[in-house]
Amino acid sequence: MDKTRYIALTDINPKHLPWTEKDDIQSLIRLLLYSNEIDIEGVILCSSCFLKKSGGKGALKIVNKLVDAYGEVKPNLDIHAHGYPEANELRRRVHMGIPAFGRSQGNGFAEEKYSDNDGVRCIIDALRSPDPRPLWIGIWSGANTLAQALWQIRKDCSPEEEAKLISKLRIHSISDQDMSGEWIRRNFPSLFYIVTPSNGTIRGTEEYCKAVWPGISADRNQHGSEDGISGGGFSGADTAFIEEKWLDEHIRKGPLGSLYPKTVFIAEGDTPAFLGLIPNGLNDPEHPEYGGWSGRYQNVVSPEGSRIFSGAVDSVNGIDGKMHKSPQASLWRWRRDFQLDFAVRINWSVNGIYENCSHAPIIATDISQKDGIITIDASRCSSPDGESVRYCWMWYPEAGTASEFPRIDENADKISFSPNKPGTYHLILKVSGSREDGICSYKRFIFKSN
Repeated sequence: MDKTRYIALTDINPKHLPWTEKDDIQSLIRLLLYSNEIDIEGVILCSSCFLKKSGGKGALKIVNKLVDAYGEVKPNLDIHAHGYPEANELRRRVHMGIPAFGRSQGNGFAEEKYSDNDGVRCIIDALRSPDPRPLWIGIWSGANTLAQALWQIRKDCSPEEEAKLISKLRIHSISDQDMSGEWIRRNFPSLFYIVTPSNGTIRGTEEYCKAVWPGISADRNQHGSEDGISGGGFSGADTAFIEEKWLDEHIRKGPLGSLYPKTVFIAEGDTPAFLGLIPNGLNDPEHPEYGGWSGRYQNVVSPEGSRIFSGAVDSVNGIDGKMHKSPQASLWRWRRDFQLDFAVRINWSVNGIYENCSHAPIIATDISQKDGIITIDASRCSSPDGESVRYCWMWYPEAGTASEFPRIDENADKISFSPNKPGTYHLILKVSGSREDGICSYKRFIFKSN
């Protein structure tokens, strides 16, 4: 499977203030641990409504420190998985973005003076590469460096070449953190764009509760929402996996993990901009409407008139035994799984003995159909660690169109059912190892019934 191309725009800030984007550092540590599966083509240091001039050389020092730590643990990571890039290669991919806040066209972007900006050139060069894979850009900051790149492409390219380059682009934005996102959507309406639009100034933080991404950890934060409308937090998710005690025990260890900072406000607010790209069998990056570790998104018309993917409501049975319905629930429903997976990667980074760590189960299934009955046999699933595996089957109603779902034995290695209503059915198989950490793999089955 091809690795996903990815560029991160981040407002990492070296200042010692409470709002210095500690969560960007947390997210970058996680991203580095998945760099064997996500092809990091750039980390661009940008501005935002929280950091009007970008982090500059201080931010570069922080990122290089993380990359240095990654380089220390790479020999251990290589024992557990293939494809990790060299630290020097990653270091060459860190760039300075536009050192100004994106206020409006001609003021922070769409200006000739920024045409040769290092971060802008990184984006343009990546898009012009002959590599046929889509280019994902995760916006953890303001979007003005991307806006400048798009403005430059329109200025320099024919309409046909512009359309070709734009078709390769995929954007996942953590709300709007400057005014350029609105400009991009208005001027490039065909873009594949995942975002819940918000005011791009500091006042826009009041609208973050409408987005999916706070579901990562905003249970007790103003950005968290029980209904996708009002803020103040949410219930139902397992908070144990975001508590400082758990992070101290499972994440903050070794050369890289020990750099994971204490949480300020919420943890890893930018991580949803790439969680859905991890090839775990559940995620399908080209179909945000299917749902996955980054949450689930529906295709809607933006305030600017373009088509975008914005938060969709999932109904999830929480650990409190109650049903919770919200866009953020579509993300926090997977929290246990993606946090345990993260912890396993941290363990890889500090342990060079394969047998001492967990590894994702290997899913193998056989499907047959007779007399309208579908049978899926998953008994050939196995663990590379030689342990027994556990099965969990679940229907994902919101991902499809079917209204009723056949009963299945949720923990069996073989199930049979007959779709009895018209529509599209999404069935998720989750296979976990028997160790306490419970690292898992998934497989999604999609059936259409007439």
